[in-house]
Amino acid sequence: MNATTKEHILRSAVELFSEQGYDGTTVRDICRSAGANVAAVNYHFKGKSGLGEAVVDHLFENIADTKNSLSGADLISTESEWKDALRSFIYNFIVDRDKEEYRNFYRSRLIFRELNTPSALFESIHEKYMRPVNQQLKILIKRGLPVDSDNKIVSMWIITLMSQCVMFRKKQVAPMEIESIDFSDSGNVDMVVEHIAGTLFAGLKFRG
Repeated sequence: MNATTKEHILRSAVELFSEQGYDGTTVRDICRSAGANVAAVNYHFKGKSGLGEAVVDHLFENIADTKNSLSGADLISTESEWKDALRSFIYNFIVDRDKEEYRNFYRSRLIFRELNTPSALFESIHEKYMRPVNQQLKILIKRGLPVDSDNKIVSMWIITLMSQCVMFRKKQVAPMEIESIDFSDSGNVDMVVEHIAGTLFAGLKFRG
């Protein structure tokens, strides 16, 4: 099935925003790449800002499992539920269910660019996908710390968790001369989940 004009514009925007940045890309650049009329952006997306929102949703909608795995963190009442919630988060973060390589590639590329040179897209990514995860993750981590722990301690534990998840998700550690792990083997995935979770459980104790 041939791609529609809307799909061509969206794909071109994904590629150009990740390569040149949101602010460094004009509507004309996108339409030239897509072979579309400038008016088509307004028709399909209500302008560049609407197209930016569409790009964010297109690239990030398939990682909803990571966000959903943390919902209800404040309702957890037992240690087993707490540990299961953390394991579920780790699993959903490191296992990429999105089989579209192009989307995986440009999502990572866009995140890297936005972290280094934030634009209006960063705010959208943060509000829709990063902030909800961070808020629920804070709740989970706090449940494993003394009640008088300050935010610096909470942040350090979140960084400890996320840095491991990011490295294992990349699955490319060749520059460090460390053998990569084949995630097509479910046994390897379980091993990594338990390894990361074990780091947390060694230093955090559920406190109800």
